[in-house]
Amino acid sequence: MPPSPYSTKSSVGKDSKNTYNNKYKSGYKNEGNNSSYTAPSLRVPPQHLDSEKAFLGSIMLRPESIHDVMDIISLDSFYSERHRIIYSSMHDLFGKGQPIDLISLSGRLRENNQLEQSGGASYLTELVHIVPSSANIEYYAKVIDKKHRMRMLIDA
Repeated sequence: MPPSPYSTKSSVGKDSKNTYNNKYKSGYKNEGNNSSYTAPSLRVPPQHLDSEKAFLGSIMLRPESIHDVMDIISLDSFYSERHRIIYSSMHDLFGKGQPIDLISLSGRLRENNQLEQSGGASYLTELVHIVPSSANIEYYAKVIDKKHRMRMLIDA
Protein backbone atom coordinates (compact mmCIF):
# COMPACT_ATOMS: atom_id res chain seq x y z
CA MET A 1 0.00 0.00 0.00
CA PRO A 2 1.52 3.39 -0.99
CA PRO A 3 2.12 5.89 1.83
CA SER A 4 -0.56 8.53 2.39
CA PRO A 5 0.36 12.03 1.19
CA TYR A 6 -0.98 13.28 4.55
CA SER A 7 1.23 11.12 6.77
CA THR A 8 3.95 12.69 8.86
CA LYS A 9 6.38 9.95 7.91
CA SER A 10 8.00 10.08 4.51
CA SER A 11 9.63 7.27 2.61
CA VAL A 12 11.91 9.77 0.87
CA GLY A 13 14.24 10.46 3.79
CA LYS A 14 14.60 11.27 7.45
CA ASP A 15 14.90 15.03 6.82
CA SER A 16 11.43 15.30 5.25
CA LYS A 17 8.90 16.59 7.74
CA ASN A 18 5.21 16.58 6.93
CA THR A 19 4.65 15.64 3.27
CA TYR A 20 1.30 17.43 3.20
CA ASN A 21 2.70 20.70 4.55
CA ASN A 22 5.87 20.59 2.47
CA LYS A 23 4.31 19.86 -0.89
CA TYR A 24 0.54 20.31 -1.00
CA LYS A 25 0.11 23.50 1.00
CA SER A 26 3.08 25.23 -0.60
CA GLY A 27 1.81 24.65 -4.12
CA TYR A 28 3.89 21.57 -4.96
CA LYS A 29 2.07 18.61 -6.42
CA ASN A 30 3.48 15.14 -6.21
CA GLU A 31 3.42 13.63 -9.68
CA GLY A 32 5.27 10.35 -9.28
CA ASN A 33 8.95 11.09 -8.89
CA ASN A 34 8.65 14.58 -10.43
CA SER A 35 7.63 17.46 -8.17
CA SER A 36 6.48 20.64 -9.85
CA TYR A 37 5.34 23.99 -8.53
CA THR A 38 1.97 25.45 -9.43
CA ALA A 39 0.91 28.84 -8.16
CA PRO A 40 -1.86 28.74 -5.55
CA SER A 41 -5.20 29.81 -6.96
CA LEU A 42 -6.49 33.27 -6.11
CA ARG A 43 -10.05 33.47 -4.89
CA VAL A 44 -12.42 36.38 -5.34
CA PRO A 45 -13.88 37.52 -2.01
CA PRO A 46 -17.64 37.08 -1.53
CA GLN A 47 -19.53 39.78 -3.43
CA HIS A 48 -22.62 40.24 -5.57
CA LEU A 49 -22.07 43.15 -7.93
CA ASP A 50 -25.49 42.82 -9.57
CA SER A 51 -27.16 43.36 -6.19
CA GLU A 52 -24.95 46.39 -5.57
CA LYS A 53 -25.94 47.82 -8.95
CA ALA A 54 -29.64 47.09 -8.43
CA PHE A 55 -29.47 48.62 -4.94
CA LEU A 56 -27.98 51.89 -6.20
CA GLY A 57 -30.34 52.01 -9.17
CA SER A 58 -33.30 51.44 -6.86
CA ILE A 59 -32.34 54.47 -4.79
CA MET A 60 -32.20 56.61 -7.93
CA LEU A 61 -35.62 55.37 -9.04
CA ARG A 62 -37.19 55.65 -5.59
CA PRO A 63 -35.09 58.03 -3.44
CA GLU A 64 -37.36 57.74 -0.40
CA SER A 65 -36.35 54.07 -0.13
CA ILE A 66 -33.00 55.14 1.31
CA HIS A 67 -34.82 55.45 4.66
CA ASP A 68 -35.54 51.71 4.60
CA VAL A 69 -31.93 50.62 4.07
CA MET A 70 -29.74 53.15 5.87
CA ASP A 71 -29.46 50.91 8.93
CA ILE A 72 -28.51 47.86 6.83
CA ILE A 73 -25.90 49.29 4.46
CA SER A 74 -22.75 51.31 5.15
CA LEU A 75 -20.00 52.43 2.79
CA ASP A 76 -17.90 49.44 3.82
CA SER A 77 -20.68 47.06 2.78
CA PHE A 78 -19.87 47.56 -0.89
CA TYR A 79 -17.25 45.41 -2.59
CA SER A 80 -16.83 47.79 -5.54
CA GLU A 81 -15.00 51.04 -4.86
CA ARG A 82 -17.05 52.86 -7.50
CA HIS A 83 -20.24 51.78 -5.71
CA ARG A 84 -18.86 53.17 -2.43
CA ILE A 85 -18.24 56.49 -4.13
CA ILE A 86 -21.74 56.58 -5.61
CA TYR A 87 -23.43 55.62 -2.33
CA SER A 88 -21.39 58.23 -0.45
CA SER A 89 -22.64 60.92 -2.84
CA MET A 90 -26.20 59.65 -2.50
CA HIS A 91 -25.86 59.84 1.26
CA ASP A 92 -24.53 63.42 1.02
CA LEU A 93 -27.45 64.47 -1.19
CA PHE A 94 -29.90 62.83 1.20
CA GLY A 95 -28.32 64.61 4.18
CA LYS A 96 -28.72 67.98 2.46
CA GLY A 97 -32.34 67.30 1.50
CA GLN A 98 -31.53 67.33 -2.21
CA PRO A 99 -33.07 64.93 -4.73
CA ILE A 100 -31.23 61.70 -5.48
CA ASP A 101 -31.64 61.25 -9.21
CA LEU A 102 -29.44 60.87 -12.24
CA ILE A 103 -28.95 64.62 -12.75
CA SER A 104 -28.25 65.62 -9.15
CA LEU A 105 -26.06 62.58 -8.49
CA SER A 106 -23.89 63.10 -11.56
CA GLY A 107 -23.62 66.80 -10.66
CA ARG A 108 -22.54 65.97 -7.12
CA LEU A 109 -19.94 63.48 -8.36
CA ARG A 110 -18.66 66.04 -10.86
CA GLU A 111 -18.34 68.68 -8.10
CA ASN A 112 -16.20 66.26 -6.08
CA ASN A 113 -14.14 65.25 -9.14
CA GLN A 114 -15.36 61.67 -8.73
CA LEU A 115 -17.55 61.23 -11.79
CA GLU A 116 -14.93 59.34 -13.76
CA GLN A 117 -13.92 57.22 -10.74
CA SER A 118 -17.53 56.17 -10.37
CA GLY A 119 -17.80 55.06 -13.99
CA GLY A 120 -19.16 58.23 -15.54
CA ALA A 121 -22.66 59.39 -16.39
CA SER A 122 -23.21 56.39 -18.68
CA TYR A 123 -22.57 54.00 -15.77
CA LEU A 124 -25.08 55.87 -13.62
CA THR A 125 -27.62 55.52 -16.42
CA GLU A 126 -26.84 51.81 -16.62
CA LEU A 127 -27.56 51.48 -12.88
CA VAL A 128 -31.03 52.91 -13.38
CA HIS A 129 -31.79 50.62 -16.31
CA ILE A 130 -30.50 47.43 -14.68
CA VAL A 131 -33.07 47.49 -11.86
CA PRO A 132 -35.81 44.89 -12.33
CA SER A 133 -37.90 46.39 -9.51
CA SER A 134 -37.05 49.10 -7.01
CA ALA A 135 -39.50 47.45 -4.62
CA ASN A 136 -36.82 44.82 -3.93
CA ILE A 137 -34.32 47.27 -2.44
CA GLU A 138 -34.41 45.65 1.01
CA TYR A 139 -33.60 42.27 -0.55
CA TYR A 140 -30.64 43.77 -2.42
CA ALA A 141 -29.47 45.43 0.80
CA LYS A 142 -29.61 42.12 2.69
CA VAL A 143 -27.60 40.34 -0.03
CA ILE A 144 -24.95 43.08 0.04
CA ASP A 145 -24.83 42.95 3.84
CA LYS A 146 -24.51 39.16 3.86
CA LYS A 147 -21.58 39.26 1.44
CA HIS A 148 -19.95 42.03 3.48
CA ARG A 149 -20.24 39.93 6.66
CA MET A 150 -18.71 36.97 4.86
CA ARG A 151 -15.75 39.12 3.78
CA MET A 152 -15.34 40.33 7.37
CA LEU A 153 -15.27 36.74 8.63
CA ILE A 154 -12.61 35.82 6.10
CA ASP A 155 -10.49 38.82 7.10
CA ALA A 156 -10.82 38.04 10.82
